[in-house]
Amino acid sequence: MNKLEKMKKPKNKKIRRILAVVITVILLGVLLANTKVFTDIKVSESVGTGARSMGSLTADTAYRQYFTPEKNDLSYIEVRFATYTDNTAPGKVLFSLLDADGKTIASREAAIKDLVDDEFYQFPLNETLKAGTPYSFTLKVVDNGLYKAPVVWVSLPSGDEETSLILPGITLAQVYQTSANYGYTYFNYAAFLGSIVLILLCGVLVFFRLEIPEKFRPLAGWAALFITPAAMFFIVESLNDNSALTKIKQAYPLNFVFYLLLYLLVFALFNNVRVSLITVNTVIYVLAVINHFKLMFRGEPLQPWDIFAVKTAMNVSSSYNLSLSILLIMTFLYFLVLVLVLSKIDYSMKRIRKRVFIGALSMALSVFLVFSLFGTDRYAVAAFNLMQKIGIVNNVWNQSSNYEKNGLVIAFTMNTQYMNVAKPDQYSLDTVEAIKNGIERGTSTENILYTANAAAGNAAALATDADDTVPGLTATPAATPAATPAADEAVPGLTATPAAVQPAQVPEETVTAESALLPQAASQEIVTAESAPVKDPSVKPNIIAIMCESYADLTCIADFATNQEVTPFYDTVSDNVIKGTIYVSTYGGGTANSEFEFLTGNSMAFLPTGSIPYQQYIDAPTGSLAKILDSNGYLTYAVHPFEASGWNRTAVYEDFGFDQFFSDADFVNPSIMRRYISDTSSYSKLIELYNNKPEGQPIFLFNVTMQNHGGYATEYPNFTNDITLSDFPGQYPETEQYLSLIHQSDKALESLISYFSTVDEPTVICFFGDHLPTLKNGFYEELLGKDLSEMSSEEMLKLYQTPFLIWANYDIKEQSIDKMSANYLSTLLLQTAGIELPDYNQKLSELYQSYPVINSMAVISSDGTVYPSLSSVPENDDFDAYSILQYNNLFDKNRRDATLFDSASTTAVGKGIMITGLPLADANTNVAAGTQNTGTPPAITGSVPSSVPFTVITPTPAAATPAA
Repeated sequence: MNKLEKMKKPKNKKIRRILAVVITVILLGVLLANTKVFTDIKVSESVGTGARSMGSLTADTAYRQYFTPEKNDLSYIEVRFATYTDNTAPGKVLFSLLDADGKTIASREAAIKDLVDDEFYQFPLNETLKAGTPYSFTLKVVDNGLYKAPVVWVSLPSGDEETSLILPGITLAQVYQTSANYGYTYFNYAAFLGSIVLILLCGVLVFFRLEIPEKFRPLAGWAALFITPAAMFFIVESLNDNSALTKIKQAYPLNFVFYLLLYLLVFALFNNVRVSLITVNTVIYVLAVINHFKLMFRGEPLQPWDIFAVKTAMNVSSSYNLSLSILLIMTFLYFLVLVLVLSKIDYSMKRIRKRVFIGALSMALSVFLVFSLFGTDRYAVAAFNLMQKIGIVNNVWNQSSNYEKNGLVIAFTMNTQYMNVAKPDQYSLDTVEAIKNGIERGTSTENILYTANAAAGNAAALATDADDTVPGLTATPAATPAATPAADEAVPGLTATPAAVQPAQVPEETVTAESALLPQAASQEIVTAESAPVKDPSVKPNIIAIMCESYADLTCIADFATNQEVTPFYDTVSDNVIKGTIYVSTYGGGTANSEFEFLTGNSMAFLPTGSIPYQQYIDAPTGSLAKILDSNGYLTYAVHPFEASGWNRTAVYEDFGFDQFFSDADFVNPSIMRRYISDTSSYSKLIELYNNKPEGQPIFLFNVTMQNHGGYATEYPNFTNDITLSDFPGQYPETEQYLSLIHQSDKALESLISYFSTVDEPTVICFFGDHLPTLKNGFYEELLGKDLSEMSSEEMLKLYQTPFLIWANYDIKEQSIDKMSANYLSTLLLQTAGIELPDYNQKLSELYQSYPVINSMAVISSDGTVYPSLSSVPENDDFDAYSILQYNNLFDKNRRDATLFDSASTTAVGKGIMITGLPLADANTNVAAGTQNTGTPPAITGSVPSSVPFTVITPTPAAATPAA
């Protein structure tokens, strides 16, 4: 050691000592200033098995639960109630906390109207008790009048602090306990002392300079590279909803490998272990903290597309309390200790070849790993890739669960595949304008694209012989399942013909408990094709569109027998009706994507497989059915009897131009089927909104139902299966529950149409299903004789078909449409209602004539040929125009041409070509599959009479039942 180095050593030691003291003091000061953060609440759950609601809270003897507190400071007690009233109910629940002598320590009240059925109600206490000493609490209801009193949920003993229970009015040999939670306030000394130890350790690490001998540096460097991934994983996942120990077992080695490859790749670039690991750790830790706060405030994890919402996040961040917590303090200190340890390790590789090899190998393996994580959507059942086979699945519907089970880094990487949507090759504003002008002049798309590109200076590139086809655009194709044929292989089309409609006389005055909830119809007159009113073309009809949750005809997969007809009304209604089959872009879930295609006319075929436009792409005004009808003077309301936040609907509906959105919070005393608001109550809300609108004002009501939502394995006391499988008795109870729900949906639809059969104003109702249900009980495999992953492309398409129906209370031409994808349905609805089409919808109407089905799974041409992806479709300028217009509508936020999508052009040559199919009266005619649906719009008075009249079922309201 030379003289200069000897002089620097004491000086450096002094600097490190000062720095260590300063850092330690600052960290201890911050910790002591936030000691209140360590005041925590421990929740002790006293919930056992065999849950049921029992006991009387109105008896002379009070409901009384004895318990022995686990800790001294009791913050609150939560009790789970079953209630049968709405938010207007009178009365209150009296809560009293008693000591061992029966003396009242604290009393609280809860208004019955504030109780939520099947949920816990919290009684705040903040009382100091003696742990280990017996106490009790009592419950009693007063002033509830004639309304039924709430009941408490009880369960079999769980062995926790609750002891004996007095259930007034019930004598049982079996012992029960209250389903309750006890919240205890306590100071978390372990976390507080642990934080002090970590702070002192940070000071020590700053003060001491670790000198690793040269020969041990490679060992220390590689040890750091292999140990750091595990350490950072547990820090990150602790911040990810404290889920470090709740992953699926496959996620642990996968995350380790992913972290390791990331570190190795950066190390190969920087050639310094210290710099590489600290840099990567800092980036990952910042993402983990952001994810932590997003989960806290929004209940949603950090997504790749949130990068584009940074400005918005900064604007609203002041609305949130970014406070410290024990978890944030502890994870930060662990992270800081790790950084300080890594700062002591100074290792670099001297051999460039070795470094290049490690970098190239890490890059190759990382690319392989990233791409193997793509296409793992839980609904992509046709193509099980490597990750799906080992159990790594992207739960696109529930990203919180996805992040919890797979880990932040893996889940985040999975979702990056949905970020990029390539701009069509020939996209420009000039091309958009040329397509628009061509639609209004009736010019062919080929000439439009040629002219637009020539104007842009590309005529030479597009010059072809007179007989040649102008090359089309290269649109971003949807991912093609592995089970589908090669891209250039044309698959024979679907050969099913429209099912023959078997007319059946509907009972004239059938009233069910569900239908009784609907308002009283104006008359009991039977409306037939001959007696139906003729619509005045100058009067715009009310339009009701219903997307029925999981509504599907499972016989599209294969025939099976049931004890009674599942959907007798849908099957037999034939007067003033258009109905048939639509192909959606999702199976088993993903409701929002079917909704997106219907409301916008856009197709998921041009978007990445697994993407969800509602959550990723729609953040500005976008063309929609609501905007079109708003431009025609309609009130536009959206109704969904569930949480408003689902699928980001609150923001999306605003961008779609709906005047108002009604969610479950806007329903008063609805009927519940299983655990969801019934279709009948949902339709009652539609009728209520219709009746409350200004007279003569046309209204558009869009309703997404909830009754049939998945989860068919649980038995519910308020629902009994009406439908049973004749050939499989007792084998598939999930399927029987699902079919029974669909049966109830059919009854609700019948009652809704019955009501609007009697109103004076012209009204059109569009009804369709969003997707097939997820049935994990093997029923689909039973029908198909094979596993879903073994299905061919043609068989796979069966899982993407749902029924649709358009009905009017005036004369329209009855039709049966063999096949049509969901993106065309709103255009058909507009044409049926006599609404002038915007240019975009005119283009869709024309495109339908050649390609009636365009969805995420396939394209089906009018001759029945099935193409498994967009890339396998022969070059077609109509597709190019479609992709260009959709891109302008959805992605070119600041240059979107609203005149294309939101209203009809004053220079338009017509309403587009009416989408028509086989007349219902001729449905038994044997027509080859794929027959092109062509024809001209029928005159509004030119109805084709049905062979059987539609009988009105007049619902009778239940006594004293509040309107929904």
